[in-house]
Amino acid sequence: MPLILFGNLSTKTGDSPYEINPLTDLSTGKGYYSVGVGASTRKYIDPVVLFASVSTNYGFKESGLNQIRGGGNTQGEGLTGRNRVLDTFEPGVTAGFSFGFAYSFNYDVSLTMSYQQSMNMGTKFTYDTGEYYEPATQTSSMFAVALGVRVSPKTIVNGTIGIGLTEDSPDVSLGLSFPLDILGFGKKKAS
Repeated sequence: MPLILFGNLSTKTGDSPYEINPLTDLSTGKGYYSVGVGASTRKYIDPVVLFASVSTNYGFKESGLNQIRGGGNTQGEGLTGRNRVLDTFEPGVTAGFSFGFAYSFNYDVSLTMSYQQSMNMGTKFTYDTGEYYEPATQTSSMFAVALGVRVSPKTIVNGTIGIGLTEDSPDVSLGLSFPLDILGFGKKKAS
């Protein structure tokens, strides 16, 4: 079975959710740097392909944020009688795994079933007063079924339905994917 190792680096693009005014602005990014590693493998047992992967991601601490957090009014009175100022945010570690199989009915139709789960732990919010908050570990898992149909010799369309299995997962997700060929990038149109 082949073993594929992979890694990723994510930067903090857009407006950080920890540096905006949460009462008037919307964030467009995640607000921190992170690195991740993982491994995946597959096994062919014609007409079935078994696959699995594991991964982990570490988010780097962000400090000096100076974001006002509280009960939601602008007069300085929160639910506890005052607003607090968020000073540092530690994203913690995210780990996950997935496995499943793809079954080819024939050259034109295939069915894929998969299970994926991720856990986020070690998140910590620290305020300028020294107080801190550590959310509980979040677990998200989903069962997905996809149907792939060949609509032309070079094009396969995949429709996916996912069902969330934990409270931290979406109840249902729907997806549709297909390849797009953009002419002009080294590919010449036949005359």
